[in-house]
Amino acid sequence: MEIDGGQVTRNAEFYVLGHVSKFIKAGADRIGSTSQGAGGVQNVAFQNSDGSRAAVVVNTASGSQQFSLTDNGRSLVYTLPAGAVATFTWDGSGGTTEPPVGSIDPAAWYQVRNADSGACLDAADWGTANGTALQQWACGTGANQGWQFRPTGSGHYQVVNRHNAKAWDVDGGPGATADGTRVHLWSYEGGVNQQWRPEALAGAGQYRFVARHSGKCLAVDNSSTVNGARLSQQPCSGSSAQVFSLTR
Repeated sequence: MEIDGGQVTRNAEFYVLGHVSKFIKAGADRIGSTSQGAGGVQNVAFQNSDGSRAAVVVNTASGSQQFSLTDNGRSLVYTLPAGAVATFTWDGSGGTTEPPVGSIDPAAWYQVRNADSGACLDAADWGTANGTALQQWACGTGANQGWQFRPTGSGHYQVVNRHNAKAWDVDGGPGATADGTRVHLWSYEGGVNQQWRPEALAGAGQYRFVARHSGKCLAVDNSSTVNGARLSQQPCSGSSAQVFSLTR
């Protein structure tokens, strides 16, 4: 704590944060730390005796800051509000298990709900053919609104529909990088246009999804809120048409 001319400033001390965090156990080893300096994002990472790892991240800036954590080929991108502190935990063993806890369970089935419309991503008309439209529709209990995130490596996933086993696919293949290219459903063939990186946002359980081949974000066309609105890839922005929450 600093007192300057009557102004009180509380300083977050990393070791104190580490000990008070329930995810960092007594005897943990510090394995790394980075800092952007005053007014930026600062973090410190620990490894517990059981091999699990935890990172405490502090945003000392006056506005939200996006940062990434990378370990053993796995990564997480997160946006931390101004003045906020967050703790991320994961298994430090490496391999293909996808990262930080508080993230996505690859064994679970989720509804994917758009933040703007409140509608869920849906395999149109219960379609089963390649090319079935990916649309938004009022959330229900149908399997055509169930999605599973299957790791493909480096923080990316194929996103598979429970009803038809088809995956999110940017129409046109790996070379389809243009703004506004539609996303539909197709049998998974391992293409980079079928792989998506979830980027956690500040809202609890909220993500945007970035196509591996283009670096563009899944978005509801024209920020529409109506049933039947289609999905496409668009340059990533702060638009709520690109923000989705996952619920089991």
